[in-house]
Amino acid sequence: MPTPAATWPGHGFATWEALRRHVAALESGAEPAMPFMLAYRAVEADDRGRVRELLDLHAELVQLRGTNGNDLLGMAGATSRSSGSSSSAVPT
Repeated sequence: MPTPAATWPGHGFATWEALRRHVAALESGAEPAMPFMLAYRAVEADDRGRVRELLDLHAELVQLRGTNGNDLLGMAGATSRSSGSSSSAVPT
């Protein structure tokens, strides 16, 4: 019987081992990162050009939410650099 934590909604893995294999494949590059993950990384890096590029390629990103329920705009606000401005990596 799979453990409940390994099958949280949004993760979709029946076992911890399947989840571990997936994470290892992402880390090694054997499995490509999904567009939402790439966009999140771009937001974290404050890379506005990359965020724009990903939004142009994957317009559905504006409606998606991560497994914790956050959307990209919420993530941008939570991870924005405190430089005295109200700007974030998500282009307006």
